[in-house]
Amino acid sequence: MTGLLGSQSTVPGPAPLIPLISAGGSLSAEGAWPPGYSVHHVPTPEAAISILNGQPNALFVLGALPVESSAFLDRVWSAYPDLRFLAIVVGAENAFDLFQRLLDEDRLFYISSGHLPVDQLHTLASAAHNVLAGTAPQNILAPSPARRRLSELCLLLLEQNNPSRLSTLLATEALNSISAESIVCLRYDPARDILCANEGPHADSADSVASGLSGFAIRTGYTATVANVELDPRYDRDIDNKSGIPRARLAAVPLQGQDGSAKGCVVVMRRQSDPMLSSADVEAIEVLAFYVGMSLDLIWHRRTLR
Repeated sequence: MTGLLGSQSTVPGPAPLIPLISAGGSLSAEGAWPPGYSVHHVPTPEAAISILNGQPNALFVLGALPVESSAFLDRVWSAYPDLRFLAIVVGAENAFDLFQRLLDEDRLFYISSGHLPVDQLHTLASAAHNVLAGTAPQNILAPSPARRRLSELCLLLLEQNNPSRLSTLLATEALNSISAESIVCLRYDPARDILCANEGPHADSADSVASGLSGFAIRTGYTATVANVELDPRYDRDIDNKSGIPRARLAAVPLQGQDGSAKGCVVVMRRQSDPMLSSADVEAIEVLAFYVGMSLDLIWHRRTLR
């Protein structure tokens, strides 16, 4: 099966509207959804089947209980086995079977343990639209003029030929720039849709990118900053906090290529007794991450030219 989430292809011109099927919970009252979708809140799978007739793509935003969500998808899947779709599942704290099934079928875009604020849900829907429509990400991080003070370090990053060396430099310089308890660089493998630690005690770990604050940052291209991870429904301890810092303050910053494609994520943590990460702290990490992403592109191009 060709992975839906590993594709980096783009198509020119405006894409046709994609059905966004919202079912369960209070998702029908989530305000104006992002452009590019025809939005339908449906009470039954039969209603979804009627809407999806002849459609090649769809996004499902499910807010029901795991068993109900699974049954809903079963019915739609049986009617349209070739439908190309992604799913965002909201408030599914104990949905392991649903999580695993969608993961195995390369259909899970994101899952949260609790209710998501409207802006976060819409950001995920916009990012899912880019995948389904084959369009370039809209949120491509670029350095502001104020960030140019870091030019000397950025030039050093661009000279690197080893991805592991890049991760080490990033973590070292980030620790020098801000006070943090932990900084981890996670690498994204789009072919398998997983996150891997580049080095350290968790270098052999491989986790789904469809969960956690790290997954949110990679899926959407936006930095996720929280004052207490245990109060955020996006938080996944196994992915975001392998050090086990209780009630950590966290910033997850995406690593992107020059075209906005996901390369990985930088996870910065402080203890609850430490101050919240300031906007200046986050900006410093974002600019370093920007140049690391550019450096990864250069490393890849150098290797293809050999």
